[in-house]
Amino acid sequence: MILAISTVTGETASAANEDEIVIEGKRAAEETAATARALVRELGLTLYDRQVARWHRPICAQVYGLTAAESDAVARRIQLIAESLGAGLAGQDCSPNLSVLFSHDPDEDLRVMKTSRPSLFADVPPTKRDALFAPGRPIRWWYVIERRGENGRRLMSEQPAFIGRTSSGKSVLGAREGTTFGKRWTSTLLSEGGRRTLRAASAVIDLEQVGDLPLRGLADHAALVTLAEFGIEIPPSRGSVLGLFEEDGAQQLSPWDYSVLQAIYAVDRDRSARAQRSRMVSELVELRDGD
Repeated sequence: MILAISTVTGETASAANEDEIVIEGKRAAEETAATARALVRELGLTLYDRQVARWHRPICAQVYGLTAAESDAVARRIQLIAESLGAGLAGQDCSPNLSVLFSHDPDEDLRVMKTSRPSLFADVPPTKRDALFAPGRPIRWWYVIERRGENGRRLMSEQPAFIGRTSSGKSVLGAREGTTFGKRWTSTLLSEGGRRTLRAASAVIDLEQVGDLPLRGLADHAALVTLAEFGIEIPPSRGSVLGLFEEDGAQQLSPWDYSVLQAIYAVDRDRSARAQRSRMVSELVELRDGD
């Protein structure tokens, strides 16, 4: 009888332990999903029910303002991350469509760009332009977005940005002469099967605020914000390379950072913003659970 009671007690304890494991596992999954949803929201992905834009054309990265060796290292790091995500790379002697400028006076460079080539910033939401041009930010970024209909027809005519030089010899971002820009169109077309894709991405980094930050960390930060469309007002996070310029910030692309990029490149480019957002959350949960 004592043996029987002991056996039953053991079975009950085992069942209780299994229940605790299930509950803990469920709680962990819920926490991961909540973190994923918050991350997608904080990063400005699919903002205003707008599809997230990423690269669908080959990327030609160019870096300016550093030594030749340093520029090459940053460009190669960006291309390595892009290639790992499945993005295509352009060949040699390509025209840059992903530009990173390291500047000692980014506020002045941006002012010159805004004055001489205002069309470069046509795709920056009006509510976000103050943040882009606000002085003192260590890194700023923006995009040229191409819009295509369900049949693949381009809905706007835009040319990629590139780094040029002013008459004084300063490196600035510009656009090809003769560039024509079509009229803006409403997002309703996106719900009819259209898609948004990156045609150009640009980042400007303040060399005066770089200090002794690692070059790889700077390259990773630039890669994160130029390989997909992120909001300019992203709050810096210690668990992300987005916090690189903050005290105790991550010094390189974090697992969550890379998972976000993987999730973005896993979504169907023709789906609605809501469907993309849901898929990104699911991908993030799956990727993080697999670690």
